[in-house]
Amino acid sequence: MNILHIAEGWYNSFLNAVNLLSPEIRELGDTRISTCLNCPVRTENRCDEKKKHINTWGAPFNGCGCYIDKKVLCKECTCPGGFW
Repeated sequence: MNILHIAEGWYNSFLNAVNLLSPEIRELGDTRISTCLNCPVRTENRCDEKKKHINTWGAPFNGCGCYIDKKVLCKECTCPGGFW
């Protein structure tokens, strides 16, 4: 877990809430969250670390525990399943 990535996601979420987030990051977040909506490791707004699924390489993975709405707004962050 990278504290700078977490901070970036939360900061960008704040910017989004006050309509100051760049259109590029907003579009990135929208694209990512649409992938997350049907993910089997998702529980409400969390990437549930207690759930397992198969990643894009065919191996099992657990959710990362992050708040999805924040993580999708971090440019350098990646999905633990490799879906984005």
